[in-house]
Amino acid sequence: MSWAQVELVGTKNGVNKDFSFPVDIAGDAVMIFHNNAAVKIVTTGVPQAGECLLSGDTITMGTAPISGDRLIGWAKTGAV
Repeated sequence: MSWAQVELVGTKNGVNKDFSFPVDIAGDAVMIFHNNAAVKIVTTGVPQAGECLLSGDTITMGTAPISGDRLIGWAKTGAV
């Protein structure tokens, strides 16, 4: 397994909160950064500002990014 840094896929328009990894991720070894600030990953409920919900390769942000925001994911890729 290796770590991959990727720009998350999804529309950044201040409304959309759902994004995904453009690569297959291995397990739940994931880190998310919104404009260089670490985002806390929650596993249940509705994410609040500064949090995101991870379900498979889908990330639901607590705050919808706007155009020009940087939304970066780090994830382990490859066989588990």
